[in-house]
Amino acid sequence: MTGARRSTLSSRSAMNSLRANRWLMALLYALATGLALGMRAALLEFRSGDFVFVLNDWYRRLQYDGLAALGRDFYDYNPPYIYLLLVVTRLFPGLPGLLGVKIPSILGDFICAILVQRLVALRTHDAKLRFLAYVFVLLSPPVVLNSAFWGQCDSLLAAALLACVLALLRRRPWMATVFFAAGLAFKPQAAFFLPLLGVLWLRGHLSWKHFLPIPLLLASAVLPVALAGRGLRSALGIYPRGITQYAMLTLNAPSLYAWLPARSDLQPLFHVAGLFFAGSVALLFVLVLSSAHGELRRKQIIAASTLCLLGMPFVLPAMHERYFYVGNMLAIVYAFYFRKQFYLPWVAALVEFFAYMPYLFQGEWSPVPLPLLALANLIVVTIVARHPDALTASDHPQRIRGAGSPEERISR
Repeated sequence: MTGARRSTLSSRSAMNSLRANRWLMALLYALATGLALGMRAALLEFRSGDFVFVLNDWYRRLQYDGLAALGRDFYDYNPPYIYLLLVVTRLFPGLPGLLGVKIPSILGDFICAILVQRLVALRTHDAKLRFLAYVFVLLSPPVVLNSAFWGQCDSLLAAALLACVLALLRRRPWMATVFFAAGLAFKPQAAFFLPLLGVLWLRGHLSWKHFLPIPLLLASAVLPVALAGRGLRSALGIYPRGITQYAMLTLNAPSLYAWLPARSDLQPLFHVAGLFFAGSVALLFVLVLSSAHGELRRKQIIAASTLCLLGMPFVLPAMHERYFYVGNMLAIVYAFYFRKQFYLPWVAALVEFFAYMPYLFQGEWSPVPLPLLALANLIVVTIVARHPDALTASDHPQRIRGAGSPEERISR
């Protein structure tokens, strides 16, 4: 057999093996997706307090009144979420509210899984690892509980911020700020990501022009509500109302405020002091990372993003347990970039899972005290903060040839 014929046979064998692997991975993805859908279908009948007392009424009003309902003052979520519910009522007119409320959130789960897989794909070409990232998101207990069981919509905010991080790693600053603006228009908790954007601006990775989509998108998000009759002032007031409506130090959030006394006379004092403390922590984060030498590589962006999205809800008062959701999603990506910390997303997921229990079951089942969960969260945040890549930049970047513009300064 000649050398050319051997080479041809070897090439054909390699191609056949590649095709077989692709079919196997496609089958595994299909099985994982089916399992994830089945798990969610089994939980759809649960009615949380949020649904019974709030979301069901919102859905029914949108179902009966259509576009006219946008102009009425019965909801306190940012308008984009209401638009999604309205779309569901129009597409599926007879769908029960319990399913209608959960459909966008479940869809968000799968979007998050794909985005996490894409973020991991920038780190490794190993198809098995990318598959594991996809599965980890879809089968993570707090992710399943948040959407299919509880009916909350944190997966949609997570999708916007994950897309923002992906755009930053791909050196697409305009897309990054558009996705951030979409997240902020959807939920004010997207502001947890602002310190990192400030760092990127100070280091020249972002220009002031890249922030222009934020006010434009926020204004456009409330425009349909204002035109529907609610008025511009009332529509714009939805944003600050979502931030200031809670005065409690913690709403089941495993944060540092879980260790403070729950005395009502001390709550306002600690609340104000906590805001100043959180502002100081954010400023310190910006100063340390913006003054570090070298270029920010992908690993540094992932580490700093994870620290930002886990650290801010930990130091801010009046946080819900759900506000760690996006940071825990980034922790999954973090574990694939820093494999020695592979255990971090497992710990973060368990903390979030147990933090959900008191509210979901009205205190009937709370196996782990909140102060212990806060301690576990502190350990997770500390491990990320102490990692050399979290608050530093690389002195030896794999610099892209010809890099100079803000779009080109984030190295691989």
